[in-house]
Amino acid sequence: MSGLIEIRAQGAATIRRPIDGETLVIGQRPRDAASGIAVPHARELSDEHLIVSLVRDRFHVALAAGARIEPQLNGNPFKQVEVPFGAEIRVGSLAIRFTGEAKKTKVSPVYLLAGAMLVGFLLWSMLDTPDEASLNSSLPAAPPLFEHDTPCPYNGVQALARGTETEQAAMAHAERYSFDPYDGITAVQDYRLATSCYTSGGDSSAAARARAAGQRWQTRLETRYQGHQLRLRLALDRHRPDHALREVRSLKKLLRGKQSDYIAWLKHAEHRLTAP
Repeated sequence: MSGLIEIRAQGAATIRRPIDGETLVIGQRPRDAASGIAVPHARELSDEHLIVSLVRDRFHVALAAGARIEPQLNGNPFKQVEVPFGAEIRVGSLAIRFTGEAKKTKVSPVYLLAGAMLVGFLLWSMLDTPDEASLNSSLPAAPPLFEHDTPCPYNGVQALARGTETEQAAMAHAERYSFDPYDGITAVQDYRLATSCYTSGGDSSAAARARAAGQRWQTRLETRYQGHQLRLRLALDRHRPDHALREVRSLKKLLRGKQSDYIAWLKHAEHRLTAP
């Protein structure tokens, strides 16, 4: 399948971008230019607003973490939805239309015969291989990446000292994020605690600084978390166990230390996807 995304805004030229198997991000200033569709004149959009993938004969559209305005399909707001070919969604005054068509190719009779033989082999081999479709159908809802804030255990001067210490720890964890994504999770938690301690100690400017840094990192981590979930569903839907395994392991790293049905599912999926 191949698709086309058309973005129309008042007073601006229509933006058209083809899409095939990749995942694209629509926003005012997407971080990755190669996989992003920049709409700088659209004030309704956040820097990264929508995550879009083409799945078989429809588009999967999700609201990116931190985006303020929910998109609408047929007048109904959504955070995540499947959009059929020809449909249009709106974000404020911005209109985004999704079109596409199946790729048609002529097939040689020789290939048809070979294909029939291959189908027989696959039917036999599927008895011993992981069933990605069944994994996809049993996938539970993902838990939130971050829990409630941790209150500062101190007041006054002690709270300010703890705030400074925790903010420095947050910056150190943020520097190690590229080596281990869980350091980004720890950085957000530290920034939250630093914010609480600065507030308890009466330093509002330091609290605002730590809060802003924490929110930036939280948006970054939640966008990454959403991306892994989306790519996992696509890999399972397209029967790509190697890609699915990579996303399962990435999600396990982000959710380290948590316990839920989703974590249990990830462990089960990793076992099935690595089974001989």
